[in-house]
Amino acid sequence: MEKGHQEGKNRRVQYRTMPSWETHANAMAKQQQQDSIPELKERIVGVHQDTATGPRKDYVSIEAIRKEERDLARMYALDKWEESSRRNEEVMGCNCDEGDVDRM
Repeated sequence: MEKGHQEGKNRRVQYRTMPSWETHANAMAKQQQQDSIPELKERIVGVHQDTATGPRKDYVSIEAIRKEERDLARMYALDKWEESSRRNEEVMGCNCDEGDVDRM
């Protein structure tokens, strides 16, 4: 039901700028009828598949690039944090890896 409302809204928006309301109504009705014919839908899908060039070579989406940058920044921050915590342990004379809990 909701999809039908959305499609109708999109059709009204598409034909809104037509000068004649009669032409507007006829064009919307024609499009609606074309969308309801299964043979025509199959033909349209077939033409799109025949003319499709497929995915681009070596294409990386912007989301994948940004995720990679976030992961690198996260790992860099973690390394810096671990390095600073090791430095703090050395300054305080504690070696927590060996179980030394006496800190001063």
